[in-house]
Amino acid sequence: MYQGKTYGVAYRDSYLPPGLVTFANKALLEDAGLDPKAIQDDALKGGFTWAKLQEYAEKVAKDTDNDGVNDIMGFGMPGSSYLENFALSNNASPIKKEGDKFVSGLLDKPYLDAMDFLYNNAKAGVAVLDGTSSSLYSEGKEGFVITEIMQATNQGWIDKLGEDMMLLPLPKGPNAQDYVNILPMGVHAWYIPSSVAADRKPLIGKFLEVYINAYSGNLGEDAGGDFERAHANYQRTGIWMTWACRTVDDTRVFTYLDTLPKVNEFYLVVPGFNDIIIPTREPISNLEETPTVKLSSVNDLWQQALGEFYGK
Repeated sequence: MYQGKTYGVAYRDSYLPPGLVTFANKALLEDAGLDPKAIQDDALKGGFTWAKLQEYAEKVAKDTDNDGVNDIMGFGMPGSSYLENFALSNNASPIKKEGDKFVSGLLDKPYLDAMDFLYNNAKAGVAVLDGTSSSLYSEGKEGFVITEIMQATNQGWIDKLGEDMMLLPLPKGPNAQDYVNILPMGVHAWYIPSSVAADRKPLIGKFLEVYINAYSGNLGEDAGGDFERAHANYQRTGIWMTWACRTVDDTRVFTYLDTLPKVNEFYLVVPGFNDIIIPTREPISNLEETPTVKLSSVNDLWQQALGEFYGK
């Protein structure tokens, strides 16, 4: 905790999907008659909800060539692997704890509501839930994209969008009072919010530099220029990112954000997670079946996997 804010520390694990944030395109927001600064100020006060995202996205979405299909998308999520993590924003999870048992949360209303929110917006042509979302954002054709924070550098958005790129939290659903804790798994990125006091920024920066030197395999040197580039990007955008830690197995991630309230205690490592959950993702993102239909079809199998793992 620092000045009432919580800072998260996470360890990489292949069974957990990455933490999510929201990138916005300020130019598209302004074109739609929206005020990016007002949106960000409201978000940092806790006001960024699914309803607000949908309101903004519907204003941004546009059919520019009159073919009946939106060319400018309201928002997107580049990959179905993020679906269950989005449910955390509604205080829901595919796993929950009841007494000493871990049981399926796939059919709980808050979980289904999260999937329905994405599904319904995609059906309406306001959102896109596949890999094209990243390219649309890169091309300036998507108002918001919900993804991992490291995509700003991985996709080159810092260079392509420049000052038009704006960072927001993952919006919260109607069943959540706070933003979900953003703990990226297996990602090598840090974010230092602009609200951090000036006298604290050098301390955080020095901490990251020491971390990079200790764990990157560079033995105290910045041979690849990772730190220098990360520092330059931070000076321009307020986002601190580097890939220097790729060279080690222990890819710990330190994430600094204005809005990090809590971690869902039931967000656990479960062998077989991907084997069971992946079949639910693609049909939802491809709009082949409603979330209720698809999740109902795999719920028993998911519960069996949980029971076998925990022996209860």
